[in-house]
Parts: sequence; C-alpha cells; structure tokens
Amino acid sequence: MTDTETEADATANQTTQPGWDALLEDLFGLNIRSLQTIREMFVRPANVFAAARSDDWGGKFTPSIRLVFSLFTVMLLLSFFWAGENSLIFRAIEDALKETVRQKPDIDLVSVTNKLLKNYFLFLPFTFALFHSLGAMLLFIWGKGTRIVQRLRFYYLAMIPSSAISILSATLLGVNAIAQTTWIQSFMLTIPFLLNWVTSWRCLETVQIGFGRLWRGLIFALVSLTMTAVSSIASFMVAGFLAR
Repeated sequence: MTDTETEADATANQTTQPGWDALLEDLFGLNIRSLQTIREMFVRPANVFAAARSDDWGGKFTPSIRLVFSLFTVMLLLSFFWAGENSLIFRAIEDALKETVRQKPDIDLVSVTNKLLKNYFLFLPFTFALFHSLGAMLLFIWGKGTRIVQRLRFYYLAMIPSSAISILSATLLGVNAIAQTTWIQSFMLTIPFLLNWVTSWRCLETVQIGFGRLWRGLIFALVSLTMTAVSSIASFMVAGFLAR
C-alpha cells in the first residue's frame, strides 16, 4: 500500500467518524438540524412552513412528524422524574384509586399505581399518534388544495414549540406540592394551547391574511388540545383495564 493510499484511507476514516451530533441522534433521535428546526419554529415558523411543501424540507429542516415524536420520546424518558412516587401525577392517581382499594384491602395501592402508570406510558405513544394523526387529516385550515401528507406535516409542525416546552413543563409534575396542583394543571393546559394557537397563526402568514389566520389558528389549538386529552384518556382506559 502506498503512502498516498494510506493518507486517503485516514482521511476517509476521519470524515466518517461520528461526533456529538451523531450521539444526539443515537440517544434521542435528535441532532443539530433538529435543534435548528426547533429554534426556527420559535423565531421564524413561516420559513419552516414554506419548506414543508417540498419533498426534502428544503434540505434544511427535520421532518415535523419525526421531530415531534423524538421530543415526545425525550419527555417519556424523563418520566422517572415527573411521574415518580412523590410526583403530583402519582399522588393524583393514588387518590383516584383509594376508594377501589378500600373495597379490596388485599391490593397494594402503590403497586397498582405503578402498574397503571407503566401501562399508561406504554400505550400513550400509540394513542397520541392515532388521535393526532386523525385530527391532522380532518383539519382543513392550511390552504386550498392541501393534501393529506401536507396536512400531517403542517399539523405536527405547528406542535413543535409546545412539544419542546412540554418537556420543561412536565418537570412541574415532579414537584411534590399538592397545594399548587390546580395552578400547575392550569399552566400545563394553557401554555401548550397558546403556543399552538400562536405558532399556527404565524405559520399561516404565507397562505392567509387578517382574521382568517386568527380563527384558523384557534381551531388548530382547540383540535390539538382535544386530541391530546383524548389520547391521554384512551391510554389511561387501556392501562386501567390491564391493571385490574
């Protein structure tokens, strides 16, 4: 082997060696492009909305469906903190199950709650995908002639900021402050709703003007909030059935 071939092989190996970007991709399905996409959705969402009309997202952005589910996965991976035995969500489920446990004294309340939460998190990605995708396909607010694939893209695109913020807001559920339960629940409902409204309103600036953007953004916020609630309820119903 010549020195030239050796140098060429060394150069090839250097260019193919994974870096921090690849590690993020390995761990969470996120990479630098994903983080740039999230940033752009906060700063200039209309640019990403326009890129979503092309097959390759303009070669600059991460596909919205993949990105939302990557963020969703990160939130679930952190559930050990915000859904632990001292968390608000754990205590709330325990309180809801107390009456059932009184009728069956041989049941361990903590064990049942842990099992229910485990099943809930197991099925939540599937119910989340099912109901939100259904909502996306039935939502006609993105402009005339928008097909199903584009409606799915736009729907999940407008959910990116609220999905990113939900990772942070979910940590509030890990705070053992029963007195603040109502405030925390209101915060976790209001912030995603407002973010989805504002984000969709800003995305629509390329296809709508005036009041049309406003009410379409409101419809999106209401539909996305409803689908989130329905998917959570459906997952809890399945989890409760399996926890019996």
